[in-house]
Amino acid sequence: MKIKFSLVFILFALLMFSVIIINSVLKMQQAATIMVSQTGMPVLDRAAAIIDGDLYERLTQTLDDGDPFFVKTQSIFREIKNETQCLYLYTMARYEDGIHRFIFDGEEPGTENYTHIGTMEDVSDYDKAYQLTYETGLPQFTPMMYQVSWGRLISAYVPILNSEGSVVGIIGIDFQGEDIYQAIMSNLWLQVIFAVIFIIAGLFIFYLFRKDLSRQNEMLSKLYRSKIDFLQDMSHEMKNPLTVIATGIDYADRQIAVEQVDAVKARYALGKIRDEVQRLGRMVESMVYLSAMSETGGNRQRVDLAALIEDVAGAFAPELEKRGNVLRTDIAPGLPDVFVEKDRFAQVLANLVSNATDNTQDGLILISAYYDSAYITVRTVDNGDGVPEDILPRVFERGVSGKGGTGFGLYICKTILEAHGGRIIVESGERKVESDINGSQKNPQLPNVNSELAKTGTVVTFTVPVYGGQEAGHML
Repeated sequence: MKIKFSLVFILFALLMFSVIIINSVLKMQQAATIMVSQTGMPVLDRAAAIIDGDLYERLTQTLDDGDPFFVKTQSIFREIKNETQCLYLYTMARYEDGIHRFIFDGEEPGTENYTHIGTMEDVSDYDKAYQLTYETGLPQFTPMMYQVSWGRLISAYVPILNSEGSVVGIIGIDFQGEDIYQAIMSNLWLQVIFAVIFIIAGLFIFYLFRKDLSRQNEMLSKLYRSKIDFLQDMSHEMKNPLTVIATGIDYADRQIAVEQVDAVKARYALGKIRDEVQRLGRMVESMVYLSAMSETGGNRQRVDLAALIEDVAGAFAPELEKRGNVLRTDIAPGLPDVFVEKDRFAQVLANLVSNATDNTQDGLILISAYYDSAYITVRTVDNGDGVPEDILPRVFERGVSGKGGTGFGLYICKTILEAHGGRIIVESGERKVESDINGSQKNPQLPNVNSELAKTGTVVTFTVPVYGGQEAGHML
């Protein structure tokens, strides 16, 4: 992908600069054509009309500056030149290969630029249009300005013909092309600057597009990975309950087949089937719950965490009473709001209270919530059985459970909290295991947990950022 884009970009840049250069060349050609057609050729036609080809051919041999033809024609040449906004107006005749001689010159005699009759000139650096005039006997002009030792010129030429139609000389006219050249070059550089800006802007837009595309690809990859994990976890975790269900059904079927049914064993088998079906249902519900989690934060909103804690605690009253447990809350006054997916955070609190309830009999469960300027810290403490030593290091892994649960409760809590920029720590006795999101994170200090309360039980602490003015649908 990167190689293809680089190749396309290089080709595009080369094409753009080629178009700019070609356009500039065409403008130079156009400027030369306009200059010659509108100004140069009329002057040359006028000069050619006053020159007798046969007399001119004789003059190229004698080089007599006293010849009446030379004196009269030279005077008219100066008049034409002075009436024209040209740089030079002159005639030349071939002398030998590469060397020609000046005959008429439109400059005033005695001035710096005046060239005397017979002065030799090396024409090897002249534009090829000069030679074509000799070869074809037709008017020629330079298709664009060219550089010579005395500047950038736009030139045009017409042949001088004798009575036999042979080319015996050339009338040339030169125009200063430097101003036109500089104007075109300024325009060229302006186009180059705009092209560079356009390319940079295009690269920046491509970078943003690629960044957004990468983010979307990453999101799709995560979703795909989640789907694969979901299928793998479900296929793996469903084996045990399905095996128990199949065994129980087989056992119950055998009991029904005999004449003397053992009601106790049959009820035991049906009870196991019911327990495993319920466990399987909870497992599927947990996995679907995970799959439905918002990756974009579109469901996040400002939530009163203190009220949410009280609501969840109240919902567990029947279950707590059934197991003889007491639940207390200790929430700091003025607890700030949070920016979360409300249902997901209710699930986090429910999972933690449910775990504490399931592992505690005739005991006490405490939920505390405190805060600093950046984070709210919530802690659940119970004096139940605690987490088995062999389970604690893997307590956040999928499917890891100490008492026959689904093993997805703490994994769900960890996933939700980390998605919201928080972290979670589980302590049992003097042992501890914690999640880590974006490196270490300083947590607010909570009052010391009652040592007797947490001595045999479990302490779960999690953090979540304080609400910072975000709007619904935006990530933290």
